[in-house]
Amino acid sequence: LSKAMRHLDSQRRCTLVKHGLLKVHFMNLSHEVTQRRIEQLSDMAQVPALAKLGSPNHSLPPIILSEHEGGTEHEVKCIRHMFDSHMVLQFEVQNNVNGQNM
Repeated sequence: LSKAMRHLDSQRRCTLVKHGLLKVHFMNLSHEVTQRRIEQLSDMAQVPALAKLGSPNHSLPPIILSEHEGGTEHEVKCIRHMFDSHMVLQFEVQNNVNGQNM
């Protein structure tokens, strides 16, 4: 019985450690999402027409519009920002070819 109790206690401690690691991972992801959101809002505030709209009610996750082939020259993403009476489409283009500027 003592061996079974030690095994259960070991499993409980292992589960607590895994839980703690998952919490840290979640907090890191939350921080990254928050930082990205702040960058997007800052970029939009620099455009006078968008600044007049205020802050978006919510933004949807990026949609990748380019093909997912490994050899694509560029990647295009679209982020949709929802306002009270407007929707703003933000396109991000990333060049994947070294030595070539877009």
